[in-house]
Amino acid sequence: VYPLVNRIKYNPVLDFEADKVTYALYQKGLDDRLLDAYKTSVDKSKNDLEADVYKDTAVYVKDIFKSANGIWFSVPYTFNELYETVDDDFILIKHRKKKLYEVFNKTDVAVVLNSKEGVAYLDYYVSGNTPVVVDFSQIRSDVDVYKTFNNKDQNIDGRKVLLYPGRKKSVNNRNVIMKSNEQIVDAYEHYSIKIGDVNNFDLSKVKYTNALTGAQVIAKKVNSSSRTASSIHPWSLNMETRFCHVILKHDNFSEQTRILVFHTLSSYPF
Repeated sequence: VYPLVNRIKYNPVLDFEADKVTYALYQKGLDDRLLDAYKTSVDKSKNDLEADVYKDTAVYVKDIFKSANGIWFSVPYTFNELYETVDDDFILIKHRKKKLYEVFNKTDVAVVLNSKEGVAYLDYYVSGNTPVVVDFSQIRSDVDVYKTFNNKDQNIDGRKVLLYPGRKKSVNNRNVIMKSNEQIVDAYEHYSIKIGDVNNFDLSKVKYTNALTGAQVIAKKVNSSSRTASSIHPWSLNMETRFCHVILKHDNFSEQTRILVFHTLSSYPF
């Protein structure tokens, strides 16, 4: 992918925001609208193309359809070949949705459970494409649940927490003139959760769902794991909305009504 897209994908929070928009569009029937618009366009041109007396006589002559530097600039094809391509495009649009949903449902969670002095410690390692929602609501209400970051405990509001997967960079041999040779790949991000009373905690009551599709996620209980991500830790981000005031000044007189629309901007570091 291109360098700017890589910068976005390297931040799991921004990457998820982009996925939410794409998923919402597909949930509203984006693929059906694309197919309908494509079919309408094809139907409008079909009669004209079919009336072309040369529609079945396209002939390829070697080297005629190449520019001086050997790059193709024109390739003839018949009417039937055109509509075979249209059929292939329809299949591609449907296949793209299927593949995207496979990516959206890709969430990998591992958990390590330890206890010390009556307190349970959960170490989560999350990878894949989409964040996981960890739901502690079935744990006894008098048992405190905290997330721990930089040696500070913070109560989990609503007893649900969103854990983002990690990202890391991988260098390959792609053409660096047109695209970056860096590829962003999935990696394990680490999160620490503290449960105030291990004696009244049952790990089996913790539920996990895909943050995008709502599908159930199975967390694998392991004895140990490690962080492999190099991306910024989501809990280190300042997620508060930042406001700024913009002063517009102009000396020219205008007889026309001018409408200024102000938007609330949220900024995330790369």
